[in-house]
Amino acid sequence: MPTLISPSYVVIQQHNLDATLYDDDRREVIGAPARTQIVLLAQVSIGSSNRASRRLGGQGGIEEDKSGHLVFLQSGLDDAGITLKRGDQVTRIATDSAGSGGWETSMYLYRERRGGHWETNTVSADQTFVIWYLSDRRPAEP
Repeated sequence: MPTLISPSYVVIQQHNLDATLYDDDRREVIGAPARTQIVLLAQVSIGSSNRASRRLGGQGGIEEDKSGHLVFLQSGLDDAGITLKRGDQVTRIATDSAGSGGWETSMYLYRERRGGHWETNTVSADQTFVIWYLSDRRPAEP
């Protein structure tokens, strides 16, 4: 069974579209959008670089380097019933499951990649890790 190396609790805020008030005439949010806070266990890797890098292997083009990445177990996300999305905000690297302690941060999930071992030997099986790259700027909606 795969496992995370030195996992930490990560506090993530997701937009709650059902609880957000909208002005139908102007098609905009009234006040601040409602957010839901979730706490997940992840392997955290934080680093920074301001230079551009060339991505190869089908990605092509110039892409800003990441500020770090988070590795989640797919089974942990499934058990919690959580689907992470581009633009979700990481607000704290916490020391406990309540999401307190640790340090505050303001980074956004901007690119997902699957990795790890396959659960079975079939090609259609899900991979066991979900890797989300972080950016210190809010990414544009896809």
